Amino acid sequence: MVKSNECVEGISVDVKGKADPAPVTLMMWFDHELPEFCPVRHLLAWLRLSGIKQGFFFPDYNYLVNVILKDPSWDGVCTVAITYEDVLAAWKNLCSTILERESKFGAHSGRKTGYLFGVWGGGQDSDLMLSARHKSIKNALKYKRDAAFLLSLAKENNSDVMMRTPKW
Repeated sequence: MVKSNECVEGISVDVKGKADPAPVTLMMWFDHELPEFCPVRHLLAWLRLSGIKQGFFFPDYNYLVNVILKDPSWDGVCTVAITYEDVLAAWKNLCSTILERESKFGAHSGRKTGYLFGVWGGGQDSDLMLSARHKSIKNALKYKRDAAFLLSLAKENNSDVMMRTPKW
């Protein structure tokens, strides 16, 4: 979605989860208040830096290194996507390195972070469930309870935590 001043306000993305029979269109919105957490800003920066104009947003590592970065005649069409297994391995490595410990890091870490921002930002339960694409209240409440607990800890240790959380 582009405003009349040519400012991008949001991007729709088709996502096909492991339980989805068909892709689902989701919307990512521009965050003007906290640009460091803005998915749209980061995605647009990546597309500009990579030169990808068509195809997959995130290429396979070998395709990135050997085609995108080395082939001067590359046409901007990314035909080979990174695999789920490679994304998961990179994610686990990143989390283990940053946190300096081994643990079970996986794709649901992103969902947990989404709930954290949603709960901390004052999101309604129904909106949180829709955003996380949870079908059962039981699962949604587990994530919400974890986020609410972390919020109570953060408030005890840092009274201005709510000022640095994007409004949901």
